[in-house]
Amino acid sequence: MKFYAAALIALTLAGPGKAAAQEEAWSAGRIYLPASLSQTGEACASQIGGKCMDRIAEGRHPVILFLHGCNGARRPKAFLDVGAIVIEPNSFWQGERCTLNAGEMTRLLTERIKDVAAAAQQLLAAPWADPARLVLAGFDQGGIAAALYDGPEFRARIILGWPCQLHASGPSGPEAGVHGDGPVLAVQSRNEKLYSRLNIEGDCGPEISSRPGSHSVLIAGNAREIMDHAATREAIAAFVPAALGE
Repeated sequence: MKFYAAALIALTLAGPGKAAAQEEAWSAGRIYLPASLSQTGEACASQIGGKCMDRIAEGRHPVILFLHGCNGARRPKAFLDVGAIVIEPNSFWQGERCTLNAGEMTRLLTERIKDVAAAAQQLLAAPWADPARLVLAGFDQGGIAAALYDGPEFRARIILGWPCQLHASGPSGPEAGVHGDGPVLAVQSRNEKLYSRLNIEGDCGPEISSRPGSHSVLIAGNAREIMDHAATREAIAAFVPAALGE
């Protein structure tokens, strides 16, 4: 069975007992409030539900839902200066990490897709989030989850460090692609050795070329350097306002 199909079928069949896990991933996550959207005029970072929540300026604001990679939650610096609130759920709050075992990877990815669905509902209910200006972004495994999520809540997507393809000879099955609608920014390394060892090749360009406003960016260095690369920051700074019509 295709890797992404297995993950999505598991998501569909999952019972309501797992809802608590998604609530934990949300509450264990972080919020990054830019100075431009803060009542105090100062940037703020805290756990979701913490001090920053009370400092959000009145009104509804654009929000980037950022999905961390296999190394766990991290400060997503490339997203902090684009005029949007950044929410980063902690999908590894139980200490789980990525694996190359296909079954375990499918299970983890299924949980991450459910985290996205739960976080989307949280954002739709938040008085400070603009439901018409939500962006879904992810790095590494988080980039796969961002690409495979099928929900309609997000106006645009940003995929970092994943080539949008999973070939049959790799441990995770055939191609996966990008789901949903809207423009996509994909940033990938030209010489990422991990994916090449897994027989995963190519880049997101062909997958997203038919989507208006989409861009595929290839940078030097390996995928672990993408998050802090100047080219990534520049691409995100240009893409987010354009995708949100600002």
